[in-house]
Amino acid sequence: MKFIALSTAALLVALGATAAQAQATRMLPNGSGGYNIYEPGQAGATKVLPNGSGGYYIYEPGQAGATRMLPNGSGGYNVYEPPTAPPSYDESSPSYEGDEGESEE
Repeated sequence: MKFIALSTAALLVALGATAAQAQATRMLPNGSGGYNIYEPGQAGATKVLPNGSGGYYIYEPGQAGATRMLPNGSGGYNVYEPPTAPPSYDESSPSYEGDEGESEE
């Protein structure tokens, strides 16, 4: 038995696996027809929910909005990522307009 355990450990090392990679990603039914995906080292779960159009909404931890997966008619999906946050404005920029709508000069 000791030889088998040692051989498995040697195989994992030879394949480049680390302790973190040896942990499994868990995909569990969430009761809504979709799944919760728990990845090692990730806080929270990724939620995959059906969208009623044959596709899915994917909610990632810390992400505003959902990724949409919609059937594309060719047996696959079109994936639409949520928009990123709008750029922040620098008040010291010459093109910045204050709340009054007047530019600083």
